[in-house]
Amino acid sequence: MKKLRTAIAVLCSVTTLFTAVSCKSKDDLGSATGTVDLWSKEGHVKVLRDETYDESYRNPLAVNIGVCKNEYEGTQIILTANGADVKEYDLEICDLKTADGETLSKENIAVYNEKYIEVYAVDYENTLGLGWYPDALLPFETAVEYGENRVDAGKNQGIYIETYAPKDAKAGVYKGDFKLTVDGVEHTVPAEITIYDYSISEYNHLGSIYSYHFDDRGTAGEMNSSEELQTKYLETMLEFRMSVPVDSGTIPEWVANFRKYCDPKQTPASSAMGTIRIQTEQQGNGINQEKFRERLVAITAACIVDKVDYLAITDTRCGFIDEPHHKDTHPLVNSVCKSFNEARDSFVEDLRNGDSETVAQIKSAVETVVGEEMTDDEFATEFERWHESLAESASGIVNMVTTYFDTRLTDDVQSYCTTRGGAQTAKAREVYKDMEYDQWWYTCNAGTGNFRYSIDTQLLDPRLAAWASFDYDFSGDIHWESLLYTDKTNDPLAGTRVEYAIDCYQESNRDSMSPGDGFLFYPGKPYGIFGPVTCLRTHAIRDGHEEYEMFYELEQTYIEKGYSPRAILGVLFKDLYGDTTLTANADNAFVGAREALIELCILAQKGVFITEYTEVGTQANITVRCDGETKLKKVNGEAKEAQDVYNVACSLAGEKNVLTLELEDGTTFSMALGNKQTILKEFTLSTDMKVVKGAETSTNTIDGVNGVKVELLPVDFGESTVEVALDKTALTKNTTSFSIRVYNPNEKKMYLSTYLKGSGGGDVMVGDAVVYSGWNTLQFNKLSTTKWDKVRVLQSLQLAFSVGTGESVTDYEGVTVAYMIVEE
Repeated sequence: MKKLRTAIAVLCSVTTLFTAVSCKSKDDLGSATGTVDLWSKEGHVKVLRDETYDESYRNPLAVNIGVCKNEYEGTQIILTANGADVKEYDLEICDLKTADGETLSKENIAVYNEKYIEVYAVDYENTLGLGWYPDALLPFETAVEYGENRVDAGKNQGIYIETYAPKDAKAGVYKGDFKLTVDGVEHTVPAEITIYDYSISEYNHLGSIYSYHFDDRGTAGEMNSSEELQTKYLETMLEFRMSVPVDSGTIPEWVANFRKYCDPKQTPASSAMGTIRIQTEQQGNGINQEKFRERLVAITAACIVDKVDYLAITDTRCGFIDEPHHKDTHPLVNSVCKSFNEARDSFVEDLRNGDSETVAQIKSAVETVVGEEMTDDEFATEFERWHESLAESASGIVNMVTTYFDTRLTDDVQSYCTTRGGAQTAKAREVYKDMEYDQWWYTCNAGTGNFRYSIDTQLLDPRLAAWASFDYDFSGDIHWESLLYTDKTNDPLAGTRVEYAIDCYQESNRDSMSPGDGFLFYPGKPYGIFGPVTCLRTHAIRDGHEEYEMFYELEQTYIEKGYSPRAILGVLFKDLYGDTTLTANADNAFVGAREALIELCILAQKGVFITEYTEVGTQANITVRCDGETKLKKVNGEAKEAQDVYNVACSLAGEKNVLTLELEDGTTFSMALGNKQTILKEFTLSTDMKVVKGAETSTNTIDGVNGVKVELLPVDFGESTVEVALDKTALTKNTTSFSIRVYNPNEKKMYLSTYLKGSGGGDVMVGDAVVYSGWNTLQFNKLSTTKWDKVRVLQSLQLAFSVGTGESVTDYEGVTVAYMIVEE
């Protein structure tokens, strides 16, 4: 069953034109030796050490951050040394104030020095290339202490500035001036932090398991395996909303960790785990059901004592059936999952029915937790109050298998953890979406799949992983390892591979070609820090988890009113990624998308909902509903009379197309709807369309719209395909996306894949989509990442239709293809 994941379920209820700032640096003799350019860049972008960035890329020297309450958000100051080394720099921050005297303490502003690491080898596509990347974030005072606040001539150096807005902060614009001193010369850094009138949930509704092995491997960089240091690492990860497995030790120790880190009455809620892993043991071809049941009994007892539904955030993973696609162990996976399901379902039934033996076990476990005996009547009262809801939560516990969907696996496998690459097509994602239970992502090796945690990819990769989780209905993410400070080498004498400690500050590639694989933190010991040093990727992961909370709460607010935000949110997603690959313009599009997300959340709090969004031709049809007292005052600058429902038509034919709303109370909303759209081709039965395989075509008219009906015929392999001739300039590297209008007369969904055919030979896929019943505007926005060198001269577009796995095309009526729209 799909769990409504409540990470803590309480039972009882500006970018402007850049102007370079330069200063003279002086050597010991006092002579001028060079200049330094001071500029800034958004916190979600990596600025490489040795790269040259022109003025159009640089922002003026300033600190500009927009942040919600109970949220962290960062930005960067960049120093570029010209001609000579910068021998020393320092940044002094201060309290910031609003116009009416509210204060944001400097204690809520953290400053880090970006430390660079060389990426010297990669073995996959979608990398930013070789070079020196910012990654580890040293506390600024530590960088000063160790003399790392300097810049070599010709290099860039980043300072990362992160703000936390307290939950009780007043919304408003906080201003002040920071002081940046470079080789003795002082520079004023205007600082402006906007705190939005919206608070991020304290709880994690996106599940996660960021594995860490605090053993000889994990402590190699620390040279310390103490319990105190392990706790410091664990709690740091939780502060970054990274759930960790706490399944080691005795059952009382394990339950104590649940209660310490997951009860909102005992711990800061931002440390709450999104998922708690129960590690199950192998017994023959199944699991040790008795020991698994002991854990379920123990955690159920903790639920009753604390009145917190820990079972709602519990899942399991059997490490001994990890990645069966590499081991060809599918029969073992089937038997293990069957054994797991039997044990879980038996416990759920006993819990729901009040089985006397199970009740006695839970009562004994409760007494162990509270440290005193309870009378049968006392316990019966508590058990009767909670056992049915806890049974429902326990029924949703799944055994997560780290592999992709495979017909060799039976229905006993209820929860797949696939790589992003395994869910790269819409058809594949639909398989997981249709499954009854929660489905997860799996990241193993930083460079595998997309939305990666690799050093050499865009910083939006780990951040937008959370956005895609919401978009594609994945419930969480398993990351294989987070603090592996070792590498491997062959031991010819032993005939095995042995591990040895490495310096992660110097070595980006461990035993793979994936920079950053295995470590999301750096050891603090080399800098005298007790605990881990974070990195840009760590902060990006937390940023994504915080934004997931916005999506989650926004959808819950819409659902309470009987609406869905999915249509309007699709506008945000389309300019950021296609399938599971970031678009070329994602870095630029992100700022506006994030602001629009925040404003959508604020609108929903005020009872204003954008409930419908459809694109027909080059027009967007939008419905805005005002269910509260606040109504709209203006739409796209045009005054509106107060009413409950507004039907808005927005042209998409302009150079830039935007929806703007202004409420009566002054609240504003703005969202980019995309670049200029034009109808590129209306589909007709002319000589420019031909059947490639498995189809018959005829003219057809639906709702007054003319098009071509494509009847699917059985094919031996692949999809039914038609081909449309296109002018060689119809789609180019400058085209951001195109969409096709398709009508599906069937109640069941179908699928469309699109391919570019060119003089280079072969077909280059540019995306696929689900064709739901009725009219569909299917968008394909991966053109910015298309391999145009393989296309060379464009000749045609192939439209390949298919039905669901195991379905027969003879059970489907043909689809009608109306026209194609291009967006530049």
